Amino acid sequence: MLLFKFYKSVIITLMIGDEVMRKYTKGLLILLLVFTFCIGIQVKADDRENLLADTMSVISDLKLQLSAVNANLAKDGYAFINIKVKITSVDNLNELMKKIKRLKGVIDVYRVNS
Repeated sequence: MLLFKFYKSVIITLMIGDEVMRKYTKGLLILLLVFTFCIGIQVKADDRENLLADTMSVISDLKLQLSAVNANLAKDGYAFINIKVKITSVDNLNELMKKIKRLKGVIDVYRVNS
């Protein structure tokens, strides 16, 4: 977190994310900037019923914003799901990948260039 003080009356706090929050407290203006990053991940799994729905449920439960999704079935019976989501921290990414890896039939989850 970066903290800057201007003219003894305005404190601007910068954090990671894409939302701007303003709060007035005792004459101080606090501006919070939250930046998001769009990242891509790929899921390799055994093809099964509701795989895509279960994967989307994980994203929804984590309250992440989905940017794109593409699912394909390979000839060898593996399903590949390419997902682009907006995250605000590496912790978001790690938690998402960890929860998807726990889904039934998932073989691997890895980061891809978006």
